[in-house]
Amino acid sequence: MFGYIAANLNDLNDDERKRYRAAYCGLCHTLEERCGQTSRFALTYDLAFLSLLLNSLYEPAELVEEKRCILHPAKPHGSVRTRYTDYAADLSIALAYHKCLDDWRDDHNPLARGYAAMLATRYEAVRKRLPRQCAAIEKGLADITHIEAFTSDAPSDDATSPELATSAHDAPSPAAPGTPTSAPEPGTPREPAPSATPPIASASAAPSPDAAANRFGELLGELFVFQDDIWADTLRQFGNQLGRFIYLMDAACDFDRDLRKGSYNPLVALGASQETINETLTLLAARATKAFEKLPLEQDLHLLRSVLYSGMWQNYRARLQRKEKAFEQRTTLSTVKDS
Repeated sequence: MFGYIAANLNDLNDDERKRYRAAYCGLCHTLEERCGQTSRFALTYDLAFLSLLLNSLYEPAELVEEKRCILHPAKPHGSVRTRYTDYAADLSIALAYHKCLDDWRDDHNPLARGYAAMLATRYEAVRKRLPRQCAAIEKGLADITHIEAFTSDAPSDDATSPELATSAHDAPSPAAPGTPTSAPEPGTPREPAPSATPPIASASAAPSPDAAANRFGELLGELFVFQDDIWADTLRQFGNQLGRFIYLMDAACDFDRDLRKGSYNPLVALGASQETINETLTLLAARATKAFEKLPLEQDLHLLRSVLYSGMWQNYRARLQRKEKAFEQRTTLSTVKDS
């Protein structure tokens, strides 16, 4: 994923911080044990969140340990692992592998190519363990690549995405009752299988501006479903809405860079204003949290809410603060020159 789904540590008490770090360390140790030392580079807070979510929903037996590692050799750190940590570790490998392939295709980054080659054998093992999820990743990313390439080449128009045209004021508040609100990641790499069904109907039928975000939502929804049970539909809905948010949050945070470089970005293509971006992200966050609140969670509930109501906005807020500070500095400099 993109690294946005992390807790706001300032919202957590000491016990919750220890719990969160233990889940993160548990995922790190699991990656090393299942897939080797170099697999730890695939570690993300996004998948640590998924493991905590599934732990809270299914309440499995936990392996709680104090462990040292190469990053913390002197002092042991808490580690929590369950069967869902294994699942998150496998997804970490799958997503990191395909991200490296994508980076190689886009930028011809030799480091990405090399790491993909290192992960290739391990990805094949994950693919055997999680055939449904890996098929969803391969097809979903192939579709997104197709959509982005088509949209980048297609002439722009003034049509506005239905998603971006919807006002956040029409959406339910993203806050849960009693919760503080916040608005405004040796072998030959396998190329993803081509999509059996093209995501666009024809050369003249352009995908909607939010097609790639919707497709990433569908992909993530499949990954949130560990098994076909009574909670599968709700987990799929939650992952779907969260995936749409993540994709457009990434586009929002990369807006200035992509505008400068001429890189594909659906928000740039639409000429979206800051107000529209704020409303769109708030709407998508509200949809994701509404699905989340349908799950019967008790364990780590405040921690998980910290991620959704505050943590996943941290990068975006930091970007807005940097822009505001830069604007103030330019204004001050201009005033000094004119005086």
